[in-house]
Amino acid sequence: MAKDDPRTQALRAAIQKAELAAEQQAFSLLAAMPVGADAPVPAEGVSATRLVVMAYAQRGGRSADAHRAEVQPAIRSRERAWADSRP
Repeated sequence: MAKDDPRTQALRAAIQKAELAAEQQAFSLLAAMPVGADAPVPAEGVSATRLVVMAYAQRGGRSADAHRAEVQPAIRSRERAWADSRP
């Protein structure tokens, strides 16, 4: 498809809309997370952590990097904080 083809333009618009939705979702999830090291992590914290990481990785075109060894400890740390906060 040519760059100026209406289908190409529609596809680009759809991609931009999806990227914006992913960014808004990531910000919503991040805003819902507790502030400070002593704050308990809600039950949604485990999945929220992974969703935020994946949303930003996808937005930057680096989905594979979200699974790198350097990223996983940070995710596990948030998950442990959540688990430790449970009765």
